[in-house]
Amino acid sequence: WILDTFASCHYTHNQRMLDQLLSSNDVLPMLGGNQLQILGTGSVQTERFKVPGVRYVQEGQRNTISVAQLAGLGLVTVFEPIFCHVKDEETGDIIGRGRSRNGLYVLDYLRIHQVLASSIITLICYS
Repeated sequence: WILDTFASCHYTHNQRMLDQLLSSNDVLPMLGGNQLQILGTGSVQTERFKVPGVRYVQEGQRNTISVAQLAGLGLVTVFEPIFCHVKDEETGDIIGRGRSRNGLYVLDYLRIHQVLASSIITLICYS
């Protein structure tokens, strides 16, 4: 998975990777005026990646994590010369880590569901 500061949402071209895929008929604007057809939205559930709200696009060339979509969940992405990490702004917990490879930041893991679950529990407890 590649961290992308230009992407407006998470997306993948690998439909088999997505759980609970819901059909969609939308477009994803790309740099240069191009668009990708969004065919559905689902969640990635693997040992190293737990990511909700991932769009399925057939034409995509890579698995992409949107820094903007992470920020909308209260997650902070930190880029260093060789490494990067994603942390929960509220708790400071590191929930994702990666490294720079050929000019791109490639994630080793990202577990967003843990953050969302703890946020829901907090809301229930304090409501």
